[in-house]
Amino acid sequence: MAAVSRISVTPVKGTELLHPERIELGPNGFANNRLFHLIDDEGTLVNGKKCGPLVGVRCVYYGGVLSMQFPDGSTVAERVVLADE
Repeated sequence: MAAVSRISVTPVKGTELLHPERIELGPNGFANNRLFHLIDDEGTLVNGKKCGPLVGVRCVYYGGVLSMQFPDGSTVAERVVLADE
């Protein structure tokens, strides 16, 4: 029988991966995994390949609030309103 020993998720693509002990899977997988992404001024996706320090940003999305903790310890958090797009 196959078993999962570890899973990696993050609400913002390219940021630090989280390794929760448990997640709830729905029909489309883990609902908040890589729900958000960052784009630059030209509308191009920004990720860890293009911006290495991004992988040091720890993101959590819970209760409609996205928080981002930076390597220096500073944190920003804001309620997110999701569009259908």
